Amino acid sequence: MTPTLSIITPCFNRVDFIETAVESVLDQWREGMEHIIMDGGSTDGTLDLLQRYDHLTVISEPDENLYDAVNKGIARAKGDVVGWLNSDDRYLPDAFSTILDAFDANENVEMVCGGASLVTLGAEDNAQQSDLFNAPANKSLEFNDLLFDVPIINARFFRRSLFERVGPFDLRYMPASDREFLIRCAIAGTRSASVDAVLHEYVLHSGSATIKSGTAHWQSMADVHLAFAEAHMKNEETPDPLWREMRSFHAKNALIGAVGELAQGHVRNGLKFIHRGWSQNAFWPFLAAYHSIDWVQRRAQPD
Repeated sequence: MTPTLSIITPCFNRVDFIETAVESVLDQWREGMEHIIMDGGSTDGTLDLLQRYDHLTVISEPDENLYDAVNKGIARAKGDVVGWLNSDDRYLPDAFSTILDAFDANENVEMVCGGASLVTLGAEDNAQQSDLFNAPANKSLEFNDLLFDVPIINARFFRRSLFERVGPFDLRYMPASDREFLIRCAIAGTRSASVDAVLHEYVLHSGSATIKSGTAHWQSMADVHLAFAEAHMKNEETPDPLWREMRSFHAKNALIGAVGELAQGHVRNGLKFIHRGWSQNAFWPFLAAYHSIDWVQRRAQPD
């Protein structure tokens, strides 16, 4: 039988975006589906707008962050398959039929991943595609790809049982909890499949919670990446191949953090990043440089 499907949408004050997200699910609605909105206590009219949709399950309560809301939604989900749709994004047509067919084709698969596009919202709400994530590396569970490429999360769909086996998103690593979760999936030997279709559309705008740009964002990400890299490197159960990749990942993010801080004249903070790099590997600048060049070359290659 085709597995039932639960879509989880974390939301907070998204009255200008949430309707597009909801409609992208409703356009593909089928028997056995549910769409759970985990709202953090919106006060901008979001909840009034959502009342127009009888098919939604709307839970409005405080949460710690985006990942806490997603975890709560997954805990409430009844579907065999779970997808995560941000409140300012949308699913593309036929996404659900594509995914569910892939799960039907192999009952042992625990995760199916498609492609995603990124559109930038400009003046007067004009949206233009600015990037495409549909390469094998974006859908992979190889340690190197998860750490050094863009492992999209919202074009991935999961058996609900996978969360029971691997655990929920770890709130300590906001805003990189999805990358850390996928690493745990890889360690656990998750059985994954991919499809060629582009399933999900990210929207980059000034209020984006998960897709951001700018020096401050990358420095914040570097700090979080270092934190979970250090946690996995200290764990005696971390597989050797992952440990080696983590050492390089740690070096790269120590360099990102150090350069970002020093460029702004924050010498003390820059030295802290340098110290963290050297604490794990005396040759970390060379590893960081190598993987930075490798990343640029990856991004320059056509999908």
